[in-house]
Amino acid sequence: MYVKHENHQKLGAFKVRGGVNLLAQMEPQDLKKGVSTASSGNHGQSIAYAANIFGARAFIAVPEIANPGKVESMRNLGAEVIHYGEHFGIADQYMRDLSKEKGYKYINAVEETQLYAGVGTYTLEIIEDLPEVDII
Repeated sequence: MYVKHENHQKLGAFKVRGGVNLLAQMEPQDLKKGVSTASSGNHGQSIAYAANIFGARAFIAVPEIANPGKVESMRNLGAEVIHYGEHFGIADQYMRDLSKEKGYKYINAVEETQLYAGVGTYTLEIIEDLPEVDII
């Protein structure tokens, strides 16, 4: 048995791979507008981190119940964090509406295929390191 420690990633989670992959492929004009999303944790950190790397402003709506440590991390990574609503769905709708109004590139945490492609790169690393692997 082998273990891949994704908790040793820059943000302590595998999701950082998704944000970096997505923003790396984003059109420069979208990066200039600023990127936005809603999150209660790791996804928001991923987008904040990637935005910092690619010189984009990040706007992240979080529900009132969001983990304070995750929120602080997003802010420390340069994101403008907006507390809004009792739960994720309310924060998400708020950010969708705000993004339309302000022209931000909204990033849907569950519909962006490049997020999944980025996150999935850890499996490619496993296959490269252990080509004989049967189960991941």
